[in-house]
Amino acid sequence: MIKISNIKKGFTLIELIVVFASIAFLSIIGIASYRTYSQSQSLQAATQELVTTIQLAKSRANSQVKPPVCVNQLDGYSVEISIASSNYTLNVVCSGNSYPLQTTTLPNNITFAPYPDTNVTKLFFTVITGGVSGGGTIAMTGYNQTRYIIVDSVGIAQLLLNPPTPTPTPTPTPTPTPTPPPWTQRADFGGIARVSAVGFGIGSKGYIGTGYDGAYKKDFWEYDPNINAWTQKADFGGTARVNAVGFGIGSKGYIGTGHGEDGAYKKDFWRYDPNINTWTQRADFGGIARVSA
Repeated sequence: MIKISNIKKGFTLIELIVVFASIAFLSIIGIASYRTYSQSQSLQAATQELVTTIQLAKSRANSQVKPPVCVNQLDGYSVEISIASSNYTLNVVCSGNSYPLQTTTLPNNITFAPYPDTNVTKLFFTVITGGVSGGGTIAMTGYNQTRYIIVDSVGIAQLLLNPPTPTPTPTPTPTPTPTPPPWTQRADFGGIARVSAVGFGIGSKGYIGTGYDGAYKKDFWEYDPNINAWTQKADFGGTARVNAVGFGIGSKGYIGTGHGEDGAYKKDFWRYDPNINTWTQRADFGGIARVSA
């Protein structure tokens, strides 16, 4: 007698429960990981956007970009931070007055951390000098994470994931205080007062020229310490400019880079020969045009 069995073996109820529980557990872990990553990226993007705004303010101040709203003298650009309102504003500063150009509000759940984590609420970049007033630390917090922006004394902004490490104060070692040599005032500079000039030394004499006093300069002067006197020499061979770089090699002096009243960065280079009081153009600087090199 032949028996035919129709019984089919499948999963038991316990096995099905284990499988579905495992799938649910892995799904929860995946969703949580994605959410954490998304929140971290949101905070990172918000912080980077502020760094970009700070860099824009510095760049516009260095280049002396003057928007239409600025009808008077351009003083510089500022970035003002409102901790209470969770926003920051890029301003142009003209004759002491600030004019807002754009205001950015932080995304939901992201705020500025209060003092002492954030110890600066206004950064002001001046024209010509390119420096910053109000450097320090800005901290953004959100989703149990914090990002830090460090702005140094020349206005360079750096993004950090961890709080800046304070520089330890060294323990002073008592040493006898040497008597400094006395300073003696010498003859005033032969040209008119100015800022952002450039100089170099050749032999026993010093040379200073270019700069800015409300107008861009290209006059050049020689100082002789033996007779304590300034003598005007041939004007700088290039266009008038500020924030150039200068150095002496052997019996010649060299000046190049900087920027002039057209706002364009320079890369031309010039050699000065004091023996014949003449400037000669040399090969352009090998890198890109720049200021304050």
